[in-house]
Amino acid sequence: MIVCISAVLLGGLAAAGGFARLRKVLTALSFDPNELGLAVAEADGRRELGKLEELLRAEGESPEADLLNAARQPAGPRRVAAVNEVLSELASTLAWGAELPGACAKIGFLGALCLSILAALEGHASIAMLAWVLAWGAFGSIASLVAGSEARRRVSQLREDIDRLVEIVVAAAARADDRRSSAPAGVDSEPAGV
Repeated sequence: MIVCISAVLLGGLAAAGGFARLRKVLTALSFDPNELGLAVAEADGRRELGKLEELLRAEGESPEADLLNAARQPAGPRRVAAVNEVLSELASTLAWGAELPGACAKIGFLGALCLSILAALEGHASIAMLAWVLAWGAFGSIASLVAGSEARRRVSQLREDIDRLVEIVVAAAARADDRRSSAPAGVDSEPAGV
């Protein structure tokens, strides 16, 4: 009986490990990058980028709001460093637990195999029970690998979406800079602190 309970726990924990990676990837961004990109592309100047950032922050802290804040930094190395910092944090989030699904799959299957061997050596296990234990190990392993595969697919798509969003945000910030620099002398089209 203990072997059966252990097999269920082992299979469930192996599956949960794979899904932990997928959950982390799915929650890396708070907003749809494509929809946000459309809103940023329509923003006309620093003031509107600031309002958009405020709207994002009203929903809670997010890398998207941090990206808008970084893009609103003065043009040059300071802006580049701020944007790169946000991108570095996002890359770290997306890379978190990349090896977790594979490790959980191995633990799930090998753990079930060890439980089956130990139960068989004690002589108290039927063939049906051994098959049941191995099935739970296989379930945990397969679930973990499937979740890991989906996480890799989502990471790839998110990287492309983030790249497009960064291009749009940086272009919007550059337009705001151009707008400010093309204003007649003595006339500031937008306050510097906004």
